[in-house]
Amino acid sequence: HPWRQEPSHHGRPFLMLLDAFRVHKTTETARAVEDEGGMVEFVPPSFTSILQPIDVGVVKGFKDKVRERYSSWLSRNLMEFGHEWNGKPGRKEVGDWVAEAWAEVSAATICRTWRKIGIVTPDAGVGNDDDAV
Repeated sequence: HPWRQEPSHHGRPFLMLLDAFRVHKTTETARAVEDEGGMVEFVPPSFTSILQPIDVGVVKGFKDKVRERYSSWLSRNLMEFGHEWNGKPGRKEVGDWVAEAWAEVSAATICRTWRKIGIVTPDAGVGNDDDAV
């Protein structure tokens, strides 16, 4: 558990908020947190947009772009090799998709997301389409 390497609670009780990812809901995870003096609570799935606005405002679009590239790659290969084909993309290919998709995420999108949660105020002059982050 990476959070154990540098505990910031210094022996004090703490609350660990986790999402509903299946690994987080295991007895092993709960026991590990409790062994360190903590308590586990789960964030309801519908709260992602409130608690993790970057996931909604930036990461979702980025993942959609990567997924589009994968779907295109898969379609091309299935058409070329048939439905019996079960190949996987190489690391370089996936890395290229990630780099291309990230390059399509605009600075304005990131700034709008920060502005929405109050990190960047509207009068900060950041987030116009021609601004860079």
